[in-house]
Amino acid sequence: MKKPLISRLLPLLLILSMLISLASCGSGTATSVTAGEDPTTTSGSAVLPTAPSTPTGTPATETPTPEPVVPTVVIAGSDFQNPSAGKSSEAKGSLYLTPILEQIRDYYDSVGLSVNGLLFGGDYNYYEYEYDPKNTLSGITTLRNTVHKVLGDDLKEVFIQGNHDAVCDLIASTGAHDTAAYGVFVVNEDDYQQGDMVNEELNKAVAAKMRAYFSEKAAMNYSKPIFVCSHVPLHTTARPSKDFVPGDAKYAQYLFDVLNEFGDRLNIIFLYGHDHSNGWDSYLGGSSVYLKPGDNAHVR
Repeated sequence: MKKPLISRLLPLLLILSMLISLASCGSGTATSVTAGEDPTTTSGSAVLPTAPSTPTGTPATETPTPEPVVPTVVIAGSDFQNPSAGKSSEAKGSLYLTPILEQIRDYYDSVGLSVNGLLFGGDYNYYEYEYDPKNTLSGITTLRNTVHKVLGDDLKEVFIQGNHDAVCDLIASTGAHDTAAYGVFVVNEDDYQQGDMVNEELNKAVAAKMRAYFSEKAAMNYSKPIFVCSHVPLHTTARPSKDFVPGDAKYAQYLFDVLNEFGDRLNIIFLYGHDHSNGWDSYLGGSSVYLKPGDNAHVR
């Protein structure tokens, strides 16, 4: 099944940094009028109210200068797969991650900003399929400690489950994890699975939960960004599977349809991981994929 992508989905695989200016979350035009005035336009010109004159000897009231809007900075990544998970040393995992974080920190330092949020898309383990909560927790702890060492510990953090992870204390549950500055909807691996583990009923259930979340946001005219964080992508990829090829996102249409349903009313950004840099997304651009509103993706 091929379906057009009409919602605001921006899937990102590599660790990235994303600058969000809350002042630019919405767009449009408006006419400003004084209460009681008629904003009717005639003959191509707007009828504007006349400002009352200031009485002689009375100082004019100055309009206060608005406070500058400080952007919110969110970074996102996936597939840490810590080589030290479950072991006593954090040296290897931290060694790999530190220079990436330092580049992010140095850039935002240079523009007078700091990182406010972290969204991470799963796979914290080095071990393939042991699904030991201790190993998952060890991988997240290494990642988290390294992030805090470089960027500080005053971050809004969301860690989601990947296909190599067991649920543990630091894994966010599937559903809403909003902050004051942006919305977050988590889709864990247990609810939207990879390869041979896919389950149609689970995918229907998480799609229904997402629809309820989006409906609430749309009803309140929510204009802030909403990050949908999933380990498995929406689009068909070339990942192999013994039961079917391609091997992932067999029932992605349930999520895809909900995202498209609300894509023209909400500022939705879809983040995924899982595909590493193996060329499974080559028809979408390779190992680093960006799709803008209106782009197409192959969905089952």
